[in-house]
Amino acid sequence: MAKLGDFLTKRQKDELYESLTRHVLNLPNVKPNSWDAFFIIIFLILVADKKIRPAEQAFFDDLINSIFDNNWDSSHLIRGKIPKKGRQINLANKVLSIYEDIRSLDEDALMEVVKSLAANISDKDLRVISLLCISRLAISDLELAKYERKLIFMFAEAWEMENLLIEIKFTKLREETEANFVKTLLNDHSDLIDRKGLSHEQYEEVVHLIHERGLNIPGDELVSEQFKVYRHEIGEKHNRDIKEIRKINDARMRERKKLHMEDMKELNKKFRNKKPRFGPAFICKNFLKKLNFHKNSFDNLDDKFESSDIWDHLLKLDAAKHITDQAIRNKRIRGKSGWLEIANITTGRSNLGRIYYHQSSDKRWRYHVYVDSKVDEKSQKKVFKQIDSWKRDGFV
Repeated sequence: MAKLGDFLTKRQKDELYESLTRHVLNLPNVKPNSWDAFFIIIFLILVADKKIRPAEQAFFDDLINSIFDNNWDSSHLIRGKIPKKGRQINLANKVLSIYEDIRSLDEDALMEVVKSLAANISDKDLRVISLLCISRLAISDLELAKYERKLIFMFAEAWEMENLLIEIKFTKLREETEANFVKTLLNDHSDLIDRKGLSHEQYEEVVHLIHERGLNIPGDELVSEQFKVYRHEIGEKHNRDIKEIRKINDARMRERKKLHMEDMKELNKKFRNKKPRFGPAFICKNFLKKLNFHKNSFDNLDDKFESSDIWDHLLKLDAAKHITDQAIRNKRIRGKSGWLEIANITTGRSNLGRIYYHQSSDKRWRYHVYVDSKVDEKSQKKVFKQIDSWKRDGFV
């Protein structure tokens, strides 16, 4: 919509602004931090959107009854005597007389008028209460008109209190909400949505935060308590939901782990039974024909040895060259009749590789061989039991 300022020259704007500023500053008996100065700002917000709804009227009455009460918590901040009703009516008429002209001003000129009004409140604590009052009044009808919002932000800027509006979440009001079902239904007719309207949750939260910040108006303590109960219940529900989600997730992870272990077990079983065509068993049977290997040796060679050092030792053992090789240490195993050990064979990760061998009476082989990598004494004793059992079974 076009404004008066769009059709005026700079000189005409300056003259109009000067006239309006003089009109505002010359309001009778408007002294710094006075009831008059305080009342003018509040009344300006009341009429800002050109409509005064029943909810706004009711709250304005409660507000006036509170602030013009000597027992009000913040009354000590305001100087002078409480103006009589006739005086209040006179001030209201003054505001109304300049209201239309103020709305027609452009942004910069309007800001100068707001600064003039804001300058009448110099006490920092009273500025806080004033900003809380006009913010609370503006949302009392569950709406926040564009012009109301603009004036409140201008007063906050003039008082350098933009952070207070952030603190009470006033700055977030009327922000574009996320898509919802009604918007989806309306499709191209979303202009039917009242974008000035506030959700009940927004209203209660801002009233609660204003009340917590120090503005005590009868009735607001109940809204604040209701919001605290609501937030507590939401918090408890959130905690319960989180616990339930974690419980479900833990159960799901346990099930996944169980299935994973079963799958790995099945895969290991398949791989264990499906040996490579040219793996350790093939090499041993075709190139180390003088050695008779225990069946566990093939898996041990495949799983525990990465170095070729083991094959050098086995080739020398197959050819009986280990006896004359000074680098190979042969020793008898205590308590194991006929068994010898070649130790300190490199596996690729350690030098704990072992070859346990026994002279063969069968002319097909020179030695019976068990290949392993020692882990500790306990694992070695287990191997010794296996080779004893193998010997008792005739090295089958």
